[in-house]
Amino acid sequence: MSSVSSLSLLLLLSITTSLLVISHAKDSFTAELIHRDSPKSPFYNPNLTLSERFEAAVNRSLIRSCSFGRQERLTSMSADLTSNGWGEYMMKIGIGTPPVDVLGFADTGSSLIWTQCEPCTKCIRQPNPLFNPKVSATYRLLKCSWTQCSDLSPITSCGEGGACVYKEAFVDGSYTQGNIATESIKIGTSKILSVIFGCGYQNSLHASGSAGVIGLDLGEGSLVSHLGPAISGVFSYCLSPIFSNRRSSISFGVVSGPGPYGVTTPLSKKPGSDRYQLTLEAVSVDGTRLEFPGSAYGGANEGNMNIDSGTTLTFLPMDFYNQVVAEVDKVMNAEKVDMGKKGLSLCYRAAGNDVILPEIRMHFKGGDLRLKIQRDTVCFSFIGSPADSAIFGNMGQSDFAVEYDRNAGTVSFAPRECN
Repeated sequence: MSSVSSLSLLLLLSITTSLLVISHAKDSFTAELIHRDSPKSPFYNPNLTLSERFEAAVNRSLIRSCSFGRQERLTSMSADLTSNGWGEYMMKIGIGTPPVDVLGFADTGSSLIWTQCEPCTKCIRQPNPLFNPKVSATYRLLKCSWTQCSDLSPITSCGEGGACVYKEAFVDGSYTQGNIATESIKIGTSKILSVIFGCGYQNSLHASGSAGVIGLDLGEGSLVSHLGPAISGVFSYCLSPIFSNRRSSISFGVVSGPGPYGVTTPLSKKPGSDRYQLTLEAVSVDGTRLEFPGSAYGGANEGNMNIDSGTTLTFLPMDFYNQVVAEVDKVMNAEKVDMGKKGLSLCYRAAGNDVILPEIRMHFKGGDLRLKIQRDTVCFSFIGSPADSAIFGNMGQSDFAVEYDRNAGTVSFAPRECN
């Protein structure tokens, strides 16, 4: 097994199946990913402190984790949180002919591509004009009798005049509903024809700014599924640390490979799920190996941990998380910092050269990821999950080239300074 290093700690207080045609096709194409707390983001609030942004990210992560956990625990857990929306990284695409810019959340946990559309009976505020299908030369409604509509079940149904309509609800109470149609999508200079997407006429999100979602999971409606053979089933992203000024990006068709110091681990495909799932075998703290007992969905078997771009923190079932906390406490001689969040116990004031910082490794099937610690007041990217879910969040993935090869059924991690 090989080891790689990554930033997985957050500095808190330092300043420090439709017809697919691609025109102008290349072997790959790349788009910028904009974190919601970036000055480039419509969500950016310069008045928030770093600690306040972190607290908001924790809340979004907790709400997001509900969709991966046990249903009976979700209602009470969500009720205790104040939602400021969901989604972490946005990308810009052009929809229609002529193309209209849409800034949507790039989400490995969603299947559908959707955006707000005119005429909108209920919409949220967004920086760009809404997409108007009436002025696009390539907009085509989908019929509910077509297989492309049933492929998106259970969120689709038959509407007026036999149109394929959809409604998708999210765990924080947000929702979108409208028509399913096909349309041209432009990413950079690459144009994808006849992409199935949701044209939302009633939309409710708990934060204004985003125009929709760009689904990237294994489902039939995701952007990656539409691109299919044109990108050889491969996409990758490189996420800079969430409060840094460095650029993040997503690439389609780039086959970078894990490299000499990288790690490749197999994907596990479970019936009824379109999510990307990995197999976590253990976590070690300074050489003490803690065998992972499994999660609420997946047990100790293969596919016991989701990898997700839309969750900031890495979630571990609470009992196992407490074991990790106990091992870290044995070797950390730094003062603990109370963040006021249940399950977030791994925060320390760690400035100074006399502080002992442990080596933490996540042992995935096929390879280990060594989590590199920075000095200052820090929080490990782990958090205990009240829903007993297991999610590998985007903080732990920062400064990696993370490559999904759907044909090979693998995810690879190669160390990079994303920029």
